[in-house]
Amino acid sequence: MMEQGESGALDQWPEPRKTMDAEPFWEGVAANKLLYQHCPSCSQIVWPAHSVCPHCDATGLVWKESAGKGAIYSYSTVMRPPTPIWNEKAPYTVGIIHLDEDYYFFSEIDEPWEEMEVGRRVEVTYIQRDQMRLPVFKFAAA
Repeated sequence: MMEQGESGALDQWPEPRKTMDAEPFWEGVAANKLLYQHCPSCSQIVWPAHSVCPHCDATGLVWKESAGKGAIYSYSTVMRPPTPIWNEKAPYTVGIIHLDEDYYFFSEIDEPWEEMEVGRRVEVTYIQRDQMRLPVFKFAAA
């Protein structure tokens, strides 16, 4: 069964699902900025994007810019691509990044899979994939 926003074409890059709550996030990505939400009422970070704080039910969440730096918390390398469009990219790695602002972000880590390790420092960069601009992470300079 297809989800909203999915084309089903195996020869096209899949597009992330874009919700109304996350529109400011995608506008930030288009401008090479990694944005996240913060709740002024309880001072908690809210990620992924919501219209109401999941910690205290407050409205009025604000967007802040992340420095885009963190450490690999977990990762998985895909050796066998799910669709033909990924063939030239495989093997590739996706993972959870623990950002310095203290929230977790799932992303591609665009580095050699043999060099991945939990705790390794990474930083965000941006790629253009067809019509979609995406944040991906690379190893941070030593």
